Amino acid sequence: MPGQSTCPACATQLDGNYQAVCENGTCAVLDIRTSKLAECSGPTDCVLRYASCCQPCAGGAVANVVSIRTGREADLAGLLCDGTEKCDKCLPTFPPGLSATCNTTTRHCQVSGK
Repeated sequence: MPGQSTCPACATQLDGNYQAVCENGTCAVLDIRTSKLAECSGPTDCVLRYASCCQPCAGGAVANVVSIRTGREADLAGLLCDGTEKCDKCLPTFPPGLSATCNTTTRHCQVSGK
């Protein structure tokens, strides 16, 4: 959540899907692909998002694009931000060919086209 910077020694972004987060004062690894943030039941449940506090307005690296459940964008930002950031107000652009889909076997969102 914003302001949870009680783990200053946690590594920064390791990979788009693997993030270092602070849980109860301890550094932990969050795999976005298997987390509650990415749970889905149908094709319209998922959206693309960059795995960073502030999403780049002009696009970014394919490796940093993740798929999460629609409506959970603020929850992910809360885990990745410390509350002091000033993000630009814009709609992010994603590399061509990428889409967010729901894997009906795992019931988790995934990025297609990577």
